[in-house]
Amino acid sequence: MDTVKWKLKVLGPMEIEGPSGTHHMQSAAQTTLLVPLIVNRRTVVSASTLANELWGDNRPRRAGNALHAHISRLRKCFREVEPGRSKGRLRSEPTGYHLAVEDEELDGELFVRAVHEAQNSSGICHPAETSVRMRRALSAWRGPVFGGITGGTTCRTEAARYESAKLRAYEILFDSELALGRHALIIGELSALVDGSTLPRERLCAELMVALYRCGRQAEALRVYQRVRARTMEAAGCQPSAGLRKCERAILEHDPALDTVASGFVEIC
Repeated sequence: MDTVKWKLKVLGPMEIEGPSGTHHMQSAAQTTLLVPLIVNRRTVVSASTLANELWGDNRPRRAGNALHAHISRLRKCFREVEPGRSKGRLRSEPTGYHLAVEDEELDGELFVRAVHEAQNSSGICHPAETSVRMRRALSAWRGPVFGGITGGTTCRTEAARYESAKLRAYEILFDSELALGRHALIIGELSALVDGSTLPRERLCAELMVALYRCGRQAEALRVYQRVRARTMEAAGCQPSAGLRKCERAILEHDPALDTVASGFVEIC
């Protein structure tokens, strides 16, 4: 990912990085306030929208004054890390507020772009190149999005978007690693992702099953399927997809396609 003079980091505790150093956002309220300004960076965000994100139906008696105080503190943060900027990042407009920030200045958007580019170049780039690109992109993550602050509706929706892109990056990464014959090296990472989710993504489950099978651990691969099946039944009241069931069947039948390194793994999702 490119280095810029100023960057807003959201893939972990929120930080504002500039020529004069880095400001670590300590206030949950300021983080919650900043998210809708980032999401709607190409337009003006009304004071009412920001107040709803901060407080919902539980606005303080003098919500306007409280919002203005939060805006003032944000402006101070921006000035401290970028003192030479002639025009402030956070600007007041007749209908609300506008944050002047480009996609290239947001680590989250750079990450999403990298994932989209890797996905679109599937079958074109060599798996080794794709693996390097995805590991480089994933290295931008320093913890939960926005430092784990759930905030308002916009905050939760945007966090879910980044988390979804992160899981897709892992899927692309492990597809590449399987195509390179590195199944033994990725079992630990895959196990952590699958076991750490209440309802893991089926492609990650299939990748783990294939990696275990290739290492001669067929019984463990089948147990992964059984665990995922139980979770799916409990959470959604249905069976895993036909694709994941196909993967289980291929393992039971010792399908030769599972050992074909060049194809990565049986296409199941």
